[in-house]
Amino acid sequence: MIKVLVVDDEIPSQKELAYIINQHPDFEVAGTAGSGREALELLSRLKPQVAFLDIQLYDINGMDLAEKITHIDKNILIIFATAHDDFAVKAYELNALDYVVKPFDEIRIFKTLDRIRSNLTVQGTPAPLEETSCPLESPLERICAVGNGRYMVINCKDIVYVMAEERKTLLKLKDDYLPSSFTLQELSEKLDQKDFLRVHRAYIVNLRHIKEVIPWFNGSFKLIMEDRQTSEIPVSRHYARDLKQRLGL
Repeated sequence: MIKVLVVDDEIPSQKELAYIINQHPDFEVAGTAGSGREALELLSRLKPQVAFLDIQLYDINGMDLAEKITHIDKNILIIFATAHDDFAVKAYELNALDYVVKPFDEIRIFKTLDRIRSNLTVQGTPAPLEETSCPLESPLERICAVGNGRYMVINCKDIVYVMAEERKTLLKLKDDYLPSSFTLQELSEKLDQKDFLRVHRAYIVNLRHIKEVIPWFNGSFKLIMEDRQTSEIPVSRHYARDLKQRLGL
């Protein structure tokens, strides 16, 4: 488990962020602090790998706290979580890994957690069990998504298609849409190339769940998928050739 320290003098925000982080199967909020002094006291005892810091604490500026933390342990990853977006440049000057703004968005936080996990794996921290059991370049077999307020693990083979919509990436199952913390481009690289194919700038489809292929205008196609809604997915001309080769059209 990746241990996290959450520092925020607003208790509701502190509890909300801790709750979101604890939904991720690879992370544990080892402690919470309401002040910079309390955070420094917990640091040596808990030895967290990650610290989420509010910037405006009542006893110390979060930027100054970050500098103190990195002097104690330069390997601790710093994430600023604040209601103020005007400190971002300074945050990155301090080599913060990320900067998230309140009110917290679960999908945004999950994306940060994925970045943390990748960063720690590169530094030498063991990857989660399901990743160490196979080469890193192996395609995803399972993926986490948000559903009913929980961090759900689903089998990739159950994904009918993936859709990018308004800066969100949605996984379409037989009945439901579930948000993913990965971008569409990341999933086009991580999903099994044998089963999944990019067919449009906004869509990746599972070839096993295509019900019907309809020729469309100017050499494009339209796909009818095997979900409850029999969704129609456009295939742009740019990707039409790949589809024809994969399906033997």
